[in-house]
Amino acid sequence: MVPEAPILPPMSKDPDISVVVPLYNEEESLSELAAWVARVCRAEGLSYEVIFVDDGSRDGSWVVVERLATASPGVVRGIKFSRNYGNCTQVSRRRGARS
Repeated sequence: MVPEAPILPPMSKDPDISVVVPLYNEEESLSELAAWVARVCRAEGLSYEVIFVDDGSRDGSWVVVERLATASPGVVRGIKFSRNYGNCTQVSRRRGARS
């Protein structure tokens, strides 16, 4: 398991890159993913933010997102949907297609 240490201190400016991560029942991999993004961005000299979008997970994914956000305020953020909307449905709706 990857330690829950702060990824970076809060940023004082807009990040160079925003990493948006859609997730559904990904409790086991979120900490490792956040640490990987941090390593890559630091190696490239980029300021960044990670935005986790929880699509109605039923496991402990949201608890992990909250923990990561608390450990790295201003770097990790989360959006939680109340239920699973599904990736294809959201893409279709955004483009104006009908199911």
